[in-house]
Amino acid sequence: MVCPLLIDPASVETREWPEPDIRCNVANVGSIAFELVEAIDEDFAASDARALRGDGTAGGSYSERDPLLRNVGRKLHKTYRSDAAHMELLAYVTRHPADPRQSTWQALESLVKRYLPQSAFDRVWVFDDQRQEVVFAHPEPVEG
Repeated sequence: MVCPLLIDPASVETREWPEPDIRCNVANVGSIAFELVEAIDEDFAASDARALRGDGTAGGSYSERDPLLRNVGRKLHKTYRSDAAHMELLAYVTRHPADPRQSTWQALESLVKRYLPQSAFDRVWVFDDQRQEVVFAHPEPVEG
């Protein structure tokens, strides 16, 4: 499933900080503001970018787990403002499929359960671009 929410495509708007990145209207829910965060290792990405410019070689070890947990954790501790009915955090994995290890999802769920209640967000999603699906949502969305 790419997204269980019935988003009105005409309502999607990009926003500036301190608001989350995107705001849209969802049928039977109202307005939702989404903050986006990529689950990527910044050092690996910088090395890859240098190689693409011809300034070095690409390669090295890469872990999806640590950047996912680190970047979601950072966003859960930031302050955002929006007049949207809901604010949600959407992490996305683009370069490699999301880490399939159960321990990754257990660690993420533990992190989200601990910090989500004090954060600006109502829900955390993880979208895997390789698989074109939502691979994690907490709390689980109600389809409709």
